[in-house]
Amino acid sequence: MTIRHLVAGTLLLALTATVNAQDGQAWANAHTLVVTASNTSANQLLVYSASGALLREIPTQGQGGVSGNAGGIEQNRDRLAVVNFGSGNVSVFTKGADRAELRFESLVRATGSPVSVAFGNDHLYILTTTHVESHAIGRDGVSPNADGTSSLLIADGSAAQVGVVTGQLVISEKSNAIETVKLRIPR
Repeated sequence: MTIRHLVAGTLLLALTATVNAQDGQAWANAHTLVVTASNTSANQLLVYSASGALLREIPTQGQGGVSGNAGGIEQNRDRLAVVNFGSGNVSVFTKGADRAELRFESLVRATGSPVSVAFGNDHLYILTTTHVESHAIGRDGVSPNADGTSSLLIADGSAAQVGVVTGQLVISEKSNAIETVKLRIPR
């Protein structure tokens, strides 16, 4: 399989800034957030402090409902993506200028019900129950149109997680299949 450019879990969102050595630990404790998805019919990002206090609920503008997945939320640099299984799309958020606030950027329609997302090679990869697809990331954000898709080996609806390693995607299906998709990366 070749694709041209082609965990709900929690995500530790470490926000970075320049700090001096004395204040480094205090800043890290004050600016480390834990972000997860509610995975409910009115899906939301739930933002917690490092101490476990709920700080904010941010609507994803989609419906949750995926079961037993890992990788339903993913962060890469200044972007965060979360699956909306019931809506068949992925919500993309960006960090604000102060890097401490998440702002809604876009909804990306998937070819099916998304269960996992991963970032790599300036792309967002979306794993649905039967396919994996690739969306380029440019100056204007994540492209709404897939620039590559591939069917899963078994494609029985048991897709679990997608990950990016050098030159390929690694995909697991709960029906005992682990597969790879080779990426064509332009030079």
